[in-house]
Amino acid sequence: DGDTHFALARFRPNGSLDPDFGGGDGRVTTDLGGTDYAFDVAIGSNGRIVVAGERDRPSGTLMAVAAYGPRGVLDRDFSKDGIAFVGFDKEFQGANAVAVGANDKIVLGGSTSNGETSRWALARLRPNGSRDRDFGGDGRVTVDLTESDEQINDLAIVAGGKVVAVGSAESG
Repeated sequence: DGDTHFALARFRPNGSLDPDFGGGDGRVTTDLGGTDYAFDVAIGSNGRIVVAGERDRPSGTLMAVAAYGPRGVLDRDFSKDGIAFVGFDKEFQGANAVAVGANDKIVLGGSTSNGETSRWALARLRPNGSRDRDFGGDGRVTVDLTESDEQINDLAIVAGGKVVAVGSAESG
């Protein structure tokens, strides 16, 4: 339809698409209601597939996350429709990275921007898709490293639930 959607596919060990995934052809696309970009995927301990990225609209962007069951069907136990969005009270934000902890809490990493400078942005969601208010007081954290553009490109959750993030910070 001319829009960009989240897309995922599952492959067999020999590289062929797995017909047991998605609609029988090994593929799934999900329309999040804008121009949608998926940038990372993680698998939870319960087999849930979590895809992170952003939804773009003329009014700005939001971090976007979709949760699927092991067969590629949206998980309706996650945010009632399988899709959640996180904003940081700025015009632009997106998630480049996702990790799922041992407790199935989801951590998103990316950036938030007012259109001139960007900052590292992290959000943690509960398994049901709601923001985890034990993380940063409202489920969101921003980090200001430099005076210019910054973004998280990958993250991992280590022992004790600590989050390690890696990315870039432009200086000068």
